[in-house]
Amino acid sequence: VKLPAILLQPTEYVIFTTSAGASALQSFGRVVGLPNWPGLNNDGEQLILRNPQGEVVFETTYTEANYRDQDKQNGGWS
Repeated sequence: VKLPAILLQPTEYVIFTTSAGASALQSFGRVVGLPNWPGLNNDGEQLILRNPQGEVVFETTYTEANYRDQDKQNGGWS
């Protein structure tokens, strides 16, 4: 997914979601709704953020071991 140009300051967060889901998340902070935002599974999905030059600036792989809590493993946490 190609993200729009946005500036994130150190320690700032943004919520990426579908365009349809953006209004429901506004009360939680800054939201960017994207028409083609993919769903991410709790286990085995990789998320990579690259700068315009293609260099990796952040990377993580979702795994159920990250949650350390049975309730969180059931979904809804990231």
